Amino acid sequence: MVKQLPLIAGILALLGTAHPQAIQDRHGASLVIVTTKTLVEIGLYLQASQEPLFVPYCEERKDGEESLCTARLEVETQDGWRSASHKPDLAATLSGVISTERRLISPGHGAMFTFVFSKDIFAITHGQRLRVMVDAWPDEHSIKTGGQIIQLASTPFDALR
Repeated sequence: MVKQLPLIAGILALLGTAHPQAIQDRHGASLVIVTTKTLVEIGLYLQASQEPLFVPYCEERKDGEESLCTARLEVETQDGWRSASHKPDLAATLSGVISTERRLISPGHGAMFTFVFSKDIFAITHGQRLRVMVDAWPDEHSIKTGGQIIQLASTPFDALR
């Protein structure tokens, strides 16, 4: 079952690629930025309806929000929504880990989470429609036993390049 969830603040931070440029200090030492990763940080507000939601998270950030470790990125294709694939020149396996940390969202309440991904990893193009999928469970027992999963879908947004 896929449910829509509101996506708050779309892209919170976007870091661009730097151009190599050496800066020398008074001792003759220099530091050159060779490359930076392009990160996208998305703030997600998950709200429970009449039933509670249990959402695993990886870590609590300094700002108090929890980072999602079971979220995944999807792209809209002619055949519907599909998992975003990584660039073909990368030998990578993308996966999430179910954490022992869980946030209980009581009925009628919500919680903020953060999902971060690198545009350098995924084969996405400017203007492509994306969404974030988040797995949640109705109770802690379901998480432990691999029971019923509630799949929540963010509102679609356009990829920036």
